[in-house]
Amino acid sequence: MSVKTLEGENTSLGWSTQKKGTVLYVFTPACHWCKSNLNNIKSLAATQSDGYRFVGLSLTDKNLKEYLDREHLPFPAFIATDRKAIIELRLGSTPQTLVILPSGKVAINITGAYKGKLLAEVENFFSVHLPGALPLENNGF
Repeated sequence: MSVKTLEGENTSLGWSTQKKGTVLYVFTPACHWCKSNLNNIKSLAATQSDGYRFVGLSLTDKNLKEYLDREHLPFPAFIATDRKAIIELRLGSTPQTLVILPSGKVAINITGAYKGKLLAEVENFFSVHLPGALPLENNGF
């Protein structure tokens, strides 16, 4: 999948070159639900980084550097540029979490903040306990 770095350089996220699956976390800086889900994705990365490679993918570059400077994601983030891959992976709603195996197969595709059934699904898949999504009113929105 072709992506762009924060510095504007084109690069590629390969799945087949990895020995472990990739957790692709799709977000946008202005997404309220992404803010609500921030503690979950940070906790997931902290507990699962030995078994998975974590990569952030923003659907826009608008305010991205400021967002990353403020939120300190514990994994590298890139800007989505590959329209074909965006369509094939059905990216668009945020936050979205995909686990892509080295074969390129999508093992799980979760759209939304981790709460209710989505929280249970993510916790079951990774065998973890996560803090859950914060209510929007507690996020300054």
